[in-house]
Amino acid sequence: LNDNCHYWIGESLFGLRRYKEAVARFDEVLEFRWSNKKDDSQVMIARCYSRIGEMARAKTEYQKLINTYPASPYIDLAKQRIGTM
Repeated sequence: LNDNCHYWIGESLFGLRRYKEAVARFDEVLEFRWSNKKDDSQVMIARCYSRIGEMARAKTEYQKLINTYPASPYIDLAKQRIGTM
């Protein structure tokens, strides 16, 4: 459950608009060998970069989601966000 803890701390930090700290927590989730929160974390990383105005980085992170997690339910969202950047 350690991966879920990091994910939800990241979500909380995102809600507090502490985006860079949130990215660090979501990155920790991605380092786990297995986690059901990896694609969730990847999309949240992209959202964090978008919120801090780093649109090129956000686009890169959305593309990483598409490439790494092709079965993710967030694929359509990522494609839509890339199309509007």
